[in-house]
This record gives sequence, C-alpha cells and structure tokens, in this order.
Amino acid sequence: MAVLLAATLSFLSVKFYLDNQLEYQEGLIESSHSKTGRIASLERDINRINDILSEFNYFYEQQFAVSGLLDKVSVLLPSGALLESFSYNKESGKVMISGLALDVEQAYEFRNILREQDWLNNLAFTLPDWLQAGKINFRAEFNSQK
Repeated sequence: MAVLLAATLSFLSVKFYLDNQLEYQEGLIESSHSKTGRIASLERDINRINDILSEFNYFYEQQFAVSGLLDKVSVLLPSGALLESFSYNKESGKVMISGLALDVEQAYEFRNILREQDWLNNLAFTLPDWLQAGKINFRAEFNSQK
C-alpha cells in the first residue's frame, strides 16, 4: 500500500511538473505569435515608408533646379552688368532673362559668352536700342538643357 501511495504521489508530481511545462511552452508559443504579428506589422510599415520614400525620390529626380540655372547665368554676366529679371518655363525649358549692361560692347560680350555655352540652345539676344549711349537694356531667350 505504501508503494502504491508513493507511486501515486510520484505520478502526481510528474503530472504537475508536465502541466507546468506545458503552460510555459504554450506561453512561449503565444509570445512568439504575438512577436511574429508585431514583426509582420512593422514590416508592412517599413514597406509603406519605403514606397513613400521611393515616390519622393522619383519626384526629386524629375525636378530641375532653377536656382542652379540662375547661378550659371549670373556667373556669366560681365562685371558691372546686372540681371534684372529671370523666368523659366518648366514645360518648354525656355529661359528668359533681362538685364542692364554698362554699354553696347558689354551687352555684345554677354551675348558671345552665352553663345559659347553648350547647355543652352536657340539663343535670341535682343537690344532695344543699339545706338543708345551709356547703360543699355538687353533681353535674352534660350532653351536650357537639363
């Protein structure tokens, strides 16, 4: 009888131990599933953010830096000449500038400098009054290559 009681207690002890281990393993599995769900959610968020960044990147790759073009033009101006207006048409790539040169020779110098530039096409350079003494207004139109 004592043996039977000892065996029963041993079996109950093993049963409690195995039940405890089973609950522990189930808890680990549940924790793993919840982590997997969080990881999947984070992966979806990361993919969504990557898609948005790709769209931004594409947008900025398609943009044309007008300020860079303005810098190019202003560097070409002869000393003393002034740029008064600058406009850029994105669809056509047409640039229109107007300014003030100290004299006709300086306006011609600027026109020749513009003609030498390989990044612009179809230059039309206009001086309203070729015979004007002193400061002279000029206007130029051209197409810019991106």
